[in-house]
Amino acid sequence: MREGQRVGTGQVMGLTGNSGSSTGPHLHFQVMDAPSAVNSNGLPYVFESFVLEGRLPPLEEILGLPPEASRSR
Repeated sequence: MREGQRVGTGQVMGLTGNSGSSTGPHLHFQVMDAPSAVNSNGLPYVFESFVLEGRLPPLEEILGLPPEASRSR
């Protein structure tokens, strides 16, 4: 995608993946009415459908922590 490009129904906008200190694949995006994140308004959007291809277990399970560890956050 290029800056300022219009997005059509069914068009692929991006792929998911881990970034920073994330615990699983995710996608960040923002729909706005101007190219500046500071001087723009967010616009509503709708997902007509999506495909869930899998789920990760809870972080505590991945790290081998006891279940009560999640209650201390």
